[in-house]
Amino acid sequence: MKPIAFFVFFFPVVAGAVTTSFTYPSLYLGFGVYNPALMKETMDEDKGEPALFTRSHYPIQVRTFFQMTEMFYISPYVSFTHLYPQETPDKGAEINYTLVGLPIVYPINDRFHFDFGLGLQAKNVEGRGGTYELPNGNTKSTSARPGRSMTSYNFYLQQGLALNFGNLNAAVDLYVHQPFSEDRRTFSLLFTMTYLLFGGNSTSGEVSE
Repeated sequence: MKPIAFFVFFFPVVAGAVTTSFTYPSLYLGFGVYNPALMKETMDEDKGEPALFTRSHYPIQVRTFFQMTEMFYISPYVSFTHLYPQETPDKGAEINYTLVGLPIVYPINDRFHFDFGLGLQAKNVEGRGGTYELPNGNTKSTSARPGRSMTSYNFYLQQGLALNFGNLNAAVDLYVHQPFSEDRRTFSLLFTMTYLLFGGNSTSGEVSE
């Protein structure tokens, strides 16, 4: 599902849902839709054309919430796509992302909370080796595919908005990668839906089983 379609379908449903209080300390588990290139002209990996969004990736997310002060929480999380990796268009390599973040969370009210903070992204490209053919005029040339693994890292700033309803938490986060480099700055977007496995209620102190 394209991220924009996910947004259009998902948030009207969430906006009308019955919500509960923000919970702490708590553990959430869920899934997401991650688009690693946003708000700049990029190439659609399948069509080879300029596009706003590139191919989406589908991470699993594990997230916790801990109260720091009366008004603020800290929410470490890890998101990873290794259970559902994407292939490059020529199927010669496998791409995975891992996102590790440590945002500060401010509850706006019992329904919504805002988060902001720092994170680290790791992008792993695992080459499968072998060869592939490329058109070369009226003939074809054979080239070798890389057979090794390459991992790149970059830091990002994040800000996002989340909505709690029942034991579910729906969130959208904007990541700014390499924020202080004008030439290398990029943006990405992550939608997540996570389920509360356990936690305490921020207003009543009750514990969810």
